[in-house]
Amino acid sequence: MLDNVPCGTHLAIVERVEFFKSSRKGTPGLKVLFTLPELHTGGECDIWLSEKAIGMARHQLRKLGYNPDTGSLRELASDPLRLKGAEFDVSIEEEEYMGKFRKRAQIPTPRNDGLKVDEIMDLDVLLKAGAAKDKAPPAPAEPSPANDTWDNMPSDDDIPF
Repeated sequence: MLDNVPCGTHLAIVERVEFFKSSRKGTPGLKVLFTLPELHTGGECDIWLSEKAIGMARHQLRKLGYNPDTGSLRELASDPLRLKGAEFDVSIEEEEYMGKFRKRAQIPTPRNDGLKVDEIMDLDVLLKAGAAKDKAPPAPAEPSPANDTWDNMPSDDDIPF
């Protein structure tokens, strides 16, 4: 269904949701079937409901107008049209899977873990400064102070072992 859809972010409208398990590992998920009104076509994307993906799933469900803190997945299971009409952004990307290229839809999630633009810019400066240090020749060894003589060295009483 997505073959003729250009890659990028598009406005999508939920038609219905369906619960499923992946065929390989049995991972639970929620399939979101949607239309792309501007392109007069539709598609589907998956929200994985595994323990590892739960943070992303919560974010994606919120994008669909569903609050996982107050709602119950049983509501979605008993009423697959509950989210019908919800508008959300969907990202269409081309990927290689098992040697074949295909287009895949997904609900975009934040990639920077909440860092603000200024924080990212500060980190960028820090990284660039680190690269400059990597390229710089090593600093010459400092000469030892003139008063470092055998007379100024610690005695056996000063050594902690």
